[in-house]
Amino acid sequence: MVFTAKVTAGTTGTVTFTIDGELLPEIAVNGGIAQMATTLSSGSHQITAAYGGDANYQASTSDVMVQLVKPKPAVRRPSVSPYAPRAAPGVHIQ
Repeated sequence: MVFTAKVTAGTTGTVTFTIDGELLPEIAVNGGIAQMATTLSSGSHQITAAYGGDANYQASTSDVMVQLVKPKPAVRRPSVSPYAPRAAPGVHIQ
């Protein structure tokens, strides 16, 4: 999953993402955006992005975004019985 924080074009500095209260490493702003890739467990997660400011722009923090991650569906594997019927020798099933 990739989260993108957009700031004013020409802005320098860093953005720090917070997920469920956990502060993540700073990401450099490049071309007005900062992106963070992460893996989230299933459930609801609260995410914010905080821009640290630079010589021209003040620091700011985004509103909270709630990201819902659905659990992966269970994989069903076919079962094979050791007593499964077998074709007679010389008989081909097509």
